[in-house]
Amino acid sequence: MTANSDGFVPVAQSDDVPPGQMIWVAVERERIVLANVDGALYALRDVCGHKNAPLSRGRLDGHLIECPLHFAVFDVRTGKLVDGPVSADVPSYEVRVAEGCVYVKRGNPPGA
Repeated sequence: MTANSDGFVPVAQSDDVPPGQMIWVAVERERIVLANVDGALYALRDVCGHKNAPLSRGRLDGHLIECPLHFAVFDVRTGKLVDGPVSADVPSYEVRVAEGCVYVKRGNPPGA
């Protein structure tokens, strides 16, 4: 997929991620989990820092995403660790929705 001049890459249609659900997408060979919380979309690196488990296979409960392997919990809005056996946050990405298309800002996420 081609990035816009501002660095945003189209990754999905907004209908692909219903409220309370999540999917994974790839941006420049990086797995990213998209989560829909009450109509707002958030993007995090789809890898828990503990044993590299895919967060997209975990559980989404409101703004919290739980790793399927050792149950670390992260805030999908920020990637901040809330609880669990890891000591690092998960990088988050900027998301934009326009005309039903979901875009994620490519390149290194903030704080990476």
